[in-house]
Amino acid sequence: MAEVWKARDLLLNRTVVIKRLRVRTPSDALAQRFVREAKVLAAVDDPRIVKIYDVDVERSGQGYCLYLVTQFLDGLTLQQYLAARPRPSVGEVVSLVRQLCEAVAQVHARDLVHRDLKPANLMLCPVTGASPGGPQSRLVLIDFGISRALSSRESVSAEAGLTRPGYFVGTPAYTPPELFIGGVPSVASDLYSIGCILFEALAGRGLFCEAAEFTDYWNAHQQAAVPSLRIERPDVPAPLDDLVRDLLAKSPSHRPTGTAEVLARLDAIAPTGAAPRRWPRRPAADRGSAVRRIEAAFQHAMSVPAPHARADRLEAVLEDAAVSLSADHRVTWLIALNLGRALQEAGRPEQAVSLLTILRSRLTTRLPAGDPVAVLCRLNLARYTGECGRPAEAAAQLGDLLAAVAGGIGPDDPSLLEARFDQAHWSYAAGDVAAARRLFEALLADHVTLFGPDGDDTRNLRSCLAGYPALTA
Repeated sequence: MAEVWKARDLLLNRTVVIKRLRVRTPSDALAQRFVREAKVLAAVDDPRIVKIYDVDVERSGQGYCLYLVTQFLDGLTLQQYLAARPRPSVGEVVSLVRQLCEAVAQVHARDLVHRDLKPANLMLCPVTGASPGGPQSRLVLIDFGISRALSSRESVSAEAGLTRPGYFVGTPAYTPPELFIGGVPSVASDLYSIGCILFEALAGRGLFCEAAEFTDYWNAHQQAAVPSLRIERPDVPAPLDDLVRDLLAKSPSHRPTGTAEVLARLDAIAPTGAAPRRWPRRPAADRGSAVRRIEAAFQHAMSVPAPHARADRLEAVLEDAAVSLSADHRVTWLIALNLGRALQEAGRPEQAVSLLTILRSRLTTRLPAGDPVAVLCRLNLARYTGECGRPAEAAAQLGDLLAAVAGGIGPDDPSLLEARFDQAHWSYAAGDVAAARRLFEALLADHVTLFGPDGDDTRNLRSCLAGYPALTA
């Protein structure tokens, strides 16, 4: 791989960056990609794109060294900035992403796709009177090492011989689903990566930060729901949350049409440089009246018969509760649980999974594992996950729940028994009949001990088991 050095141009008395690549021959695939990066940079003359000064090749021992000399940018990468200052204000994030879209628009206008947009490839350079990486930073796009032409004819000729079959290029954490399965890079591909960056800047964590290996990212980008930002961060406006969801759509055709549409939607959310909205802090004396008001709104929302309309009402109540009480108020948690149920009943289990995934993360650090709210959240999350077509994942979630509450709640606790039944059910749905049989048999034995062989609960369980024919095959 290439080495990157900070250097001094003695002739022109300026600091530069030198990227050096050692290859066996100038015709190597890596050498061709290296030269292509130089051509891309030479074709784009814009202050938001790093400038190229020179490219050269020289003989070195048994091989060759290629040199790419570019502009030195004094600042921080967005990756460094977010590590030092997680979750900048919404206004600041909108401003930075707007600059990113303007830079990417210049790339797309030249029939190119960047293909490796990520915080490490974005430099924040201070403007006059500002500190490096600060709110008034100028964003510059760097590293075009795997960029390519958009038009099909140029793409084929440019890519010929540069990517070996089965060889992945890019950064998995920011790669759209279609590129994991051999899809053609496009404008929509770059927009998905912008969505990943936007989510990370707002949430303070990567989109699928729990992924550890390449296959984890593959599965997450292909199947996992996009978490809602508004529950975790109430100051994120609904239109911005919607934009993130649209950018991260699994299908390229469901994403915005281009950077122009994204810029228009960003402008509608907040003008460039607008100050973030500051929510007033309510005095403690107002908390009681706020709770009563929110509980009344909650009861009214729950009385709406249509699941879709009920979910919309509950979402508004939840946002009000997160602001008026806090995201960690027990009333807020209970509203979130009921919103999840309404989303599931409305046929939107993926959204329910996103909501409860965030809620579970909050509850894990704030409540004991056996708290009824924490248990109910994890029970429902597993159920909605299974209903999204991921039964094995649902069974694993329930196994984690049972391990977490082991010894903490009684064996006859209804939530514990429900979790055990659901674990067996989703194991069966996942095709693991042996595990399902073992779990159901243990559950039935405990029912006999707790409720008697002829107790209502035992008879009901036996009746339910009749619905799993493979268990007796």
